[in-house]
Amino acid sequence: MMLVVNTAGTCRPSVRVLISGFDAFGGESLNPTAALVQALKQGEVMIPAEMTVEAVVLPVGFETAFEALEQTLRVFKPQIVLAFGQAGGRSRIEFERLAVNVKDAEIPDNDGLQPRDQMIVEGGPVAYLSTLPIRTLVEALTAHEIPAGISNSAGLYVCNYLFYRLQKHFSDQPQILSGFVHVPYLPEQAVMKTAPSLPFEKLKEALEVVLREITKIPFRDR
Repeated sequence: MMLVVNTAGTCRPSVRVLISGFDAFGGESLNPTAALVQALKQGEVMIPAEMTVEAVVLPVGFETAFEALEQTLRVFKPQIVLAFGQAGGRSRIEFERLAVNVKDAEIPDNDGLQPRDQMIVEGGPVAYLSTLPIRTLVEALTAHEIPAGISNSAGLYVCNYLFYRLQKHFSDQPQILSGFVHVPYLPEQAVMKTAPSLPFEKLKEALEVVLREITKIPFRDR
C-alpha cells in the first residue's frame, strides 16, 4: 500500500478514495459531476495529504455504468467510494440513504435503453443502505454554509441503478464505505429552466470538506 507523509509530518498508509461522476444526459450539454471529476484531475480540488484519489466519469447507461466502474474497483481497490450524480430540480447536495432494486426509466439512457418496472437484480434484496456516514457528512457541509441534506430516494434511473449495484458489490465487505451523492444543476444549466442550482465553486468546496471529513475515519487496514 502506498505511503505518504501527512501534514503532521508522520508516515501513514494513504486512504484510497474512488470518486465517480456521469456523462451528460437527457439533452444536457454538461454534467456537474463530470466537471467535478475533471477538476480533480486538473488539481483544482485540494486532496488531503493522507489520501489517494482516483476519479472516473461513467457512461449513462443501464448496461454500461456499473461495468465501467467495476473495472476501476478491481484495479484501484478503494476503501471509500463516492458516486456522484446530477439531480436537476434539487436545491442542495443530497446524500442518498438507500438504493432500491427497481429500474424504471422515464427517459432513455444514452444507449437508447428505457427499462420500465424491472428489477435490477432478480431475487436481490429490496434495497441496500449507504454505508457512508451520511449524517456526519451533511453536518460538516452545513457547518461550512453549504446546502446539504439526506435523501430517501435516488430515483429509478441510472443513478439508483449504479448505487444498487455498487452496494451489492460491497455487501460482503463491511470495511468498505460506499454511497451515492446527488448534486443540483449548475447555474448555466438552470437559467432556462427556472430550476435551483449551485455554483461550481461551491461543489468543489463541498468535495474538499467531504474528503477532509473522511480522513477522520479510522480504517482498520490503513
